[in-house]
This record gives sequence, C-alpha cells and structure tokens, in this order.
Amino acid sequence: MRIMAKEFKKLHNTFTEEHLEIIRKLYPNTPNKVIATWMPHSSTSISKKANTMGLKKTKQYIRENGRKIAIAQWNKLIENGLVLKSNFKKGHVPWCKGKKMSPEHIAKLTGIFKKGNVPHNILPIGTIRNINDYNEIKYKNHKWMALARYNWEQVHGPVPQGMCVFKIDGDKYNDDISNLCLVSRNELAQLNRNHAKLTPELKEVQILINQIKQKIR
Repeated sequence: MRIMAKEFKKLHNTFTEEHLEIIRKLYPNTPNKVIATWMPHSSTSISKKANTMGLKKTKQYIRENGRKIAIAQWNKLIENGLVLKSNFKKGHVPWCKGKKMSPEHIAKLTGIFKKGNVPHNILPIGTIRNINDYNEIKYKNHKWMALARYNWEQVHGPVPQGMCVFKIDGDKYNDDISNLCLVSRNELAQLNRNHAKLTPELKEVQILINQIKQKIR
C-alpha cells in the first residue's frame, strides 16, 4: 500500500506534455491561479516549473497586475493586523521637525566631510597610471587621458575629429612625442593589422615607413 501511495503521489506531481504546453502558452500573460484550474498543480508549483522552463511574465502583465497584487497583499496584512506599528501614517510629524542640531551632537560629527574637503588618498594632477597595458595621465580632477594623446596635444594642439594618435615604433609604452603621429581610423586599423603580422625585420621597415609619413605630414 505504501508503494502504491508513493507511486500515486509521484504520478500526481508529474507535469505531462499537455500540462507543459498549457504553461508555455498561458504563463506569460495569465495568473498562475487561473492556469492551476487546468491541471492538478498549485500556482506555486506552476511558477517553479515555469522558472525551470525559462518562462517569465511579460512586462505588460507585470505593469497591469503588479500594483493590484501589491495592494491586495497590503490589505491582507491590514486585515490580519500584521502591519507594523512603526510605519509612518498620514499626518505624522517627525519629533525633530524644526529643531536644530545641538552643539554636543555637532561635536560628535567632526569627522564628516565638509565643502572643499580633499580625500587623503586623492591622486595629484600629472599622475600617470597603467590601464590595460596603456599609460594614462591625470590632467584634471577626475579626468584622465591617454598619455600619448596628452603629449601630442601639448605640442600640436587638439586631435582633429576622426584622427588618432599612432605610435610609430609599435611600442605601446613609448609615449614620447618623437614617436607619435596622426592617422585616420581606417589607417590605424590597417597599421595595427599589418604590424601584428610582420616579422621583426619587416617591423623595422614598417617603422621607417611610418617615420617618413610623419615627416611628410
């Protein structure tokens, strides 16, 4: 008898292909309680099953029914007397309204930040850091720029739109102004692609070509 009861329970809790098809079609836009009327499963079981199937309620369903569900749950708490007594109610006046902070309280808060406060660990302007194997320089508070671009602009002015600063010798750590030139984005893509495929000997030739182009510009 125990075996039969166990098998019956297992059979009762099984989702058939028909059940799965109903869930697949109705779950996104239908309340779980309504879906539960189509099969011998609770709304909770249906929700768990839908989750394993990767199904979710649509945004429209959540927008239209989410507020209704929240209000219903809140009303249920009120009916059962489970609403916290500490919740603010309409017309509630805070005990500290209109009161100023006492000198004693202010004295306890001497560590709070004040206007113009500078954190002890702030990095000064001119600091150089390495991000993703490229050097950056801090040129303003909270402002960083690629060191190569910064060095170029200090000598030649702002980089024109659509142009990039290119390192002639291909060394991403060499940000010296003598190693920099301007190229278009299309040229940059070609230079980077070709430079990676070249042998060490041909790279030297490519460097010379880049230097000649720089002098022509």
